[in-house]
Amino acid sequence: MIQLEKASEYGSNANGEYWKFANGLMICKKTIWKQYEALQAGYIGYVVLNNFWNFPQPFIDNPFIYASARQGGTQAWIGNYVSSISDVTSIMFYTQQALSSAATNFDCIAIGRWK
Repeated sequence: MIQLEKASEYGSNANGEYWKFANGLMICKKTIWKQYEALQAGYIGYVVLNNFWNFPQPFIDNPFIYASARQGGTQAWIGNYVSSISDVTSIMFYTQQALSSAATNFDCIAIGRWK
């Protein structure tokens, strides 16, 4: 049987929620709403979103980042991202369909070490 460790600390702030575990693991999460410029129809288009996410607590090393885009009815996905111990500086959002100036919710998780 697998036993899950309880978080030794939980908190939240304007940058999201975080769980710190005694073994040094930390998980941060946030749903981020971003607006972006229109993308033309045809080939795969993308938009770079800068100043994407400041973590609610800093990590000691670059964390693993997972982000998914919720763009109703449109095929969309996350490409490359640039991160540090305190933030995700930029992220690339790809789509195969034309999008007028719009906004998307991004569900984001960062997993790494806090100590």
